[in-house]
Amino acid sequence: GLMPFTSYECYVTANTSVGEGPPSNNDTAMTDEDVPSSPLSFILTQIDGYPNQLLASWSLPDPTNGIITAYTVFCKLPSDQEVTIRDTLNNSTLSATVMGLVPFTSYECYVTANTSVGEGPPSNDDTAMTDEDVPSRPLVFNLTRIGDPNQLMATWSPPDPTNGIIAAYTVFCKMPSDEEFTIRDTLNNSTLSATIMGLMPFTSYECYVTANTSVGEGPPSNNDTAMTDEDEPSSPQNFMIATI
Repeated sequence: GLMPFTSYECYVTANTSVGEGPPSNNDTAMTDEDVPSSPLSFILTQIDGYPNQLLASWSLPDPTNGIITAYTVFCKLPSDQEVTIRDTLNNSTLSATVMGLVPFTSYECYVTANTSVGEGPPSNDDTAMTDEDVPSRPLVFNLTRIGDPNQLMATWSPPDPTNGIIAAYTVFCKMPSDEEFTIRDTLNNSTLSATIMGLMPFTSYECYVTANTSVGEGPPSNNDTAMTDEDEPSSPQNFMIATI
């Protein structure tokens, strides 16, 4: 019934039918190590501006049951059945930056401690979500004519992954003679199409779309090209009648 890795001071006495005699000399010895108890107060927190990391912190096991040689942090996605080792740290460390994570994703983690005997039971679990990042590019961008000589219809699918909450989409276009793309429309987060207005009739336009989160603008979608519809012609120029 002794505690692991604990010093005990002992002596012995002898008894006859008359009673107990004086004690022997005292001697001291320490029990052997055991696996440690659970680390305490495990907390997982988001690190602002670092979408691929979370900060894990904890307190020493009590009792340690020996000399702590390492801590191991385990994490999983909500959809995962099994946890995976994310980091192994030396005995003096009571925090870890868990790296290589997916942006804007919830993770469930815990930590264990080791002595020379082996690994102890896990700490409490904690859950945190990684920070947002810029989104990936919108998918399947298409540009089509719509029967109006000054308009084209742009459609697309959301980025996958979004890496956060989509705050806006921005459509960029240019004519073949232009060197730079210009912003033609900015739309709210739920919109997956745009009517691009103010275009020239019977003119080819090349366009793409980008998505934004609170972090910033992501990469562009694929480009697509379409020509606006014909319109009635403008007046003939320099009309003259000559005498023959």
